[in-house]
Amino acid sequence: IALPGLGIADISGLDHVIERSPALVRQLPKESLFACPILSGRAYFIQRDRCLLAEAGDIVVYDTRVPYLFGFLTSMRQLLIDIPVSTFDDRFDAELAALPLRIAPKPGAAAMLGATLRASVERFMKAPAEDGAA
Repeated sequence: IALPGLGIADISGLDHVIERSPALVRQLPKESLFACPILSGRAYFIQRDRCLLAEAGDIVVYDTRVPYLFGFLTSMRQLLIDIPVSTFDDRFDAELAALPLRIAPKPGAAAMLGATLRASVERFMKAPAEDGAA
């Protein structure tokens, strides 16, 4: 779903790998951050010499302007939230060089953030309407 200043996709599949190589980053620039709640399955994510392991309940946040490898070890389902870097910069004071980030559903703020994000996006995906986009 393409919204003004935001894109959302619901992706499911079998085990697979997605690579955004340095050459691809140069040839097809994308000025976005992706936030990916993992709904089912297990994955690994490699970017900036860091490897994150993720599973259902985790959210992986990363910068598409930096090469990466995202692999799924099992069948999977994830939501992909595409946030333009300019939109993110206008709303948040965050250090993008700290990405990638895995937000685990531990008790506390991370669990509340993850559950709220997942529920809001899934509710919107079931009945996408412009007045519900915010």
